Amino acid sequence: MKTETRLAFGPIAAVIFFVGVAGLALLIPGYSHVHQDISTIGRAGTPLRIPFAVVIACYACSLLIFATGILRTAIKRAAPRLPAYMMGYYALTQLGIAIFATPHPLHNVFGILSMLGYLTPLVLASTWGRVGPPSLIIVSYVLGFVVFVSIVLGLSELFPQLGLWQLVSPWPGMVQRLLVAGWLPWMAVTGVLMRQLSAD
Repeated sequence: MKTETRLAFGPIAAVIFFVGVAGLALLIPGYSHVHQDISTIGRAGTPLRIPFAVVIACYACSLLIFATGILRTAIKRAAPRLPAYMMGYYALTQLGIAIFATPHPLHNVFGILSMLGYLTPLVLASTWGRVGPPSLIIVSYVLGFVVFVSIVLGLSELFPQLGLWQLVSPWPGMVQRLLVAGWLPWMAVTGVLMRQLSAD
């Protein structure tokens, strides 16, 4: 498979996640994107448990292919390979999330572990500054910052004694959508920009 084809799986993964999650959510009467988290859609024991797992598994597999595209581009450009490894790591955590549906304890474990993978945009921006096109670096910094803020908000749940979680706890769905709003566009744009970079 050509590098350009592998990189196309960044945008493909973004579409799979967005369409899959939004589509399945429509099948749940009264589901709130503001007050309910994404994992609720595929909760264990519900009719959508298997369809949700399939969507996340397809998303994860697309990310693994995308990661190999990033790796090949890094090798070609003599750029740091860490962003590719982080993307691959993140994809594996998503497979764990697909296999272990909430409220299984491992679901949250894989969810927390995935937070490291979400830092890929900032890592790429900070390590590819001299080899990546300015547009890729800027996009990675801007959307990476959005992702980072949402991670801080989400992980504040681990420290309920702090005031931050008290502020955001009524809107867990909104916090996750903020993360998605930074992450999915970054994958899509990065896939497109890297395809151009790989073709040079």
